[in-house]
Amino acid sequence: MANDIVGSIVQGLAEGLIKAEKDRKKAASNVVVTPVKKYRPIDVQQIRKTTGLSQQNFASYMGVPVETVREWENGSSTPPGPASRLLACMDMDEEFITKYPFVRKKKK
Repeated sequence: MANDIVGSIVQGLAEGLIKAEKDRKKAASNVVVTPVKKYRPIDVQQIRKTTGLSQQNFASYMGVPVETVREWENGSSTPPGPASRLLACMDMDEEFITKYPFVRKKKK
């Protein structure tokens, strides 16, 4: 009798795991990820100006050296994927930097 109970529990767990894996695969197949946008120098400059940040402060917000922002804006390099995702957030929402304030105004 104990073996029947243990066997039933094991079978139930195995069926639960199979169902969970099917559900995970189904959920993953319903996801569509927008490709990373390639930002042109004028786009980067416009996004930065919309934020009201200087190149130095924009670089600090983005977590890159100011030289990198200058290179993005003059076209000698382009923002990589993670930076492009952050730029996309700023591009979609002009209040992004105030909603996610990695940079704050100094207290007077």
